[in-house]
Amino acid sequence: MTKQPRKPIFHHWQWPLALVFLCFGFLLAAQYQTNIVLSGSLAAESQSNLAMILKSVNDNKEQLQEELDSLESELRELKTLTESGDSLSSALRNRIETLQSAVGATAVEGPGISVTITGDSNLMFYDVIDIINELFVSGAEAVAINDTRVTIHTAISEIDNSLDGYSITVDGKPLLFPVVIKAIGNAEALSTGLTYPGGIIESLNTLYHVYPTIRQESSITIPAANSSRFSYAKAIEEDKASGEE
Repeated sequence: MTKQPRKPIFHHWQWPLALVFLCFGFLLAAQYQTNIVLSGSLAAESQSNLAMILKSVNDNKEQLQEELDSLESELRELKTLTESGDSLSSALRNRIETLQSAVGATAVEGPGISVTITGDSNLMFYDVIDIINELFVSGAEAVAINDTRVTIHTAISEIDNSLDGYSITVDGKPLLFPVVIKAIGNAEALSTGLTYPGGIIESLNTLYHVYPTIRQESSITIPAANSSRFSYAKAIEEDKASGEE
């Protein structure tokens, strides 16, 4: 006679125990997920990673602080202009006027000296160049020869007249006597620059018997220079110039 397999017998106390194990499994799964989340948090980071994170935060803080300081500086500058009654347009206009005076585009006036050389002097064109160079070296802000403004485009030379000999020319025009060279700047410094021992005036006196008369002036007017235009030279755009460096 064949024995039939016995059916499992479940006691009443086994059901609550199975439910306990099921709940325990859910708790373990929840704890596992929590550990995964914590492993990605700062608390679970290694010391080296934390140091890198801290350095990145500090670098960003320093960069933001520099930008803040720059903006505050610009704000203070704008407030200063406003409080002093100046506007940005007037400040720009003053800058343009300064540049125009520097290149001789406008007439200027101020204290300085005048150097007068009479027609009986054995004056040469390079003597005039030496005097002008010495004036600029001594701090002259503007110079004129017989009311002709001296700029980087001014050409001082000489021509050979068959009857009168050599004549000094300024920009191709004969220089008439008396020659009066005017310079705006510190009058004392300009005079000293010409008359110091062994300087240009002493050389003219002793070697060539040329005796310029120097006078310190409280006010000198120097006209604007003749307009000059470039035929070949052109300004380089800022972006292009920086790219070539």
